[in-house]
Amino acid sequence: MALAFLWKKQHLWPFSVLESDDLRVSYELVQKLPIPEDTKKFVYAVREPETQSVIYVLCVQDFSERSAWDAELLIREIKPDAVIVKEDVSNLKDLQVQERMLSVENPVPVSSFEVIKRCFKEELRAETYKRLAQTSVLQEIFGVGSSGQWSVAKRAAQHVGSSLMLLGTPLTLSHWSATSGDSDGKRNGMSRFQDLASSLVPQKVQCGWSCLSDVESNLPEVNQPAQCSFEVPQFVQSIDPFFVAIHDKLVHGFPSLGTALDHVRKIYDCVNRGEAVDALVVSEVYPFRRVVELLRCIHNDEGRLPINRMKTILSRIEFSELALEDKKHALSAQALRSLTKRFKTIVAVVDAKDLQGLRKYWYTPIPPEYKDLAAQIVTRYEGEAAMPVLQGSSFLELVQASIIMNIKGKLRIPTPSDFVIRAAENTSWWAMRTAFYEMMRDGKVHPLPLSRLVVSMSIRMKLFWHKVGIKCAADSLPAAPSVARLGRGIKSLSHAAQVVKYTHESLGYRPPR
Repeated sequence: MALAFLWKKQHLWPFSVLESDDLRVSYELVQKLPIPEDTKKFVYAVREPETQSVIYVLCVQDFSERSAWDAELLIREIKPDAVIVKEDVSNLKDLQVQERMLSVENPVPVSSFEVIKRCFKEELRAETYKRLAQTSVLQEIFGVGSSGQWSVAKRAAQHVGSSLMLLGTPLTLSHWSATSGDSDGKRNGMSRFQDLASSLVPQKVQCGWSCLSDVESNLPEVNQPAQCSFEVPQFVQSIDPFFVAIHDKLVHGFPSLGTALDHVRKIYDCVNRGEAVDALVVSEVYPFRRVVELLRCIHNDEGRLPINRMKTILSRIEFSELALEDKKHALSAQALRSLTKRFKTIVAVVDAKDLQGLRKYWYTPIPPEYKDLAAQIVTRYEGEAAMPVLQGSSFLELVQASIIMNIKGKLRIPTPSDFVIRAAENTSWWAMRTAFYEMMRDGKVHPLPLSRLVVSMSIRMKLFWHKVGIKCAADSLPAAPSVARLGRGIKSLSHAAQVVKYTHESLGYRPPR
């Protein structure tokens, strides 16, 4: 508690002597920005001495709606030369698919016929729509998806004409992470839940901002699990433990969480059955949003604790002596600094929990033998693809790994639809051959064999061009009714969430503009 007290008082004399020099410089740069004070508190600015370029680091949190608001606001107001978002390239394809599917009126089909039709047209399986239903549930509960800041930052960067890049994890470090059990080695959807749940520990850093004045900041740990005999639907079984972890650890600090978990599960049940979702139920899950926003505050405050003599002491630390997580921070800092040679103003959207590591290892020198790792850090987003910004031999490893993963993803165990399609191909081939022989039997072209040949060739061509779509539609037949129920439930949930959002905005709860 004493640490939190000093942190609040550090801007008042004589406590200001505790403030690090980089924090003072950051404060001076951020105060000049034409953005609200609530957004400034999450922005850390640093001026690179050699180039005099400025990097504005925005601290965000997964599933934080306000993080997305702040990202859009900051980018649109200062119009930077470049925007860089922490997001691994390996997640890019999934993010693009989600964005494309969520942009339509009904992301999950609401009828069995529509399920089969879209599976054929988009070459997707029913499992994809079940995962999309899970994503939609999370988005309506939190107001934003797990990578909402990426989508918003991309849209804002394109609007102001900024170069857009991704800040990822080097392939080599990702491999080390996987072998050493580091959960950050692969930032997929499940690891995001695990990372956030792992942050739910007793904290002594207080958040004194008015946006969270209705919650307690000194949170005790509660080990009693939620007692409930509820059978979690299959499509949300991977995310329910995430909500349970929040409830069990923080229910004493957040009394409103006592019923929030029950209402989340009511949403599960209604969506799974394809039934109407009550707007009142949706409004009762908002405590989970406040928890996420509080975690963002906590990580942001921790990242701004003074680091004494950072430039003189930490710059002497050898890169090879650093722990794995510290290596990631040092490489990320080096990658950001290298961009200042090309851009005068940069906005970097990073996890709030990474701010302290970036500050701590900002000036740590990277030895020549590790320079190739920096080539894997930053990739430029061009249309629907990501291209390397820093060239290096080890980038070839990233490309090769991506190709291998794509090949592995296409391997599958034969299903009944494979045999049906193969039989149809064999039948069409046999019909083509028979018609050709009959047509050429006596050296004359007969109309009937010719028409059979044309029809058989047409079928053969359609099987060739639409083989994947046909297989996806055939494989989705058994699951079509259940997917359609999910679609009707998601449609109702989205409508209820809009009602709640309109109600909150009418009461003055609006994003900053």
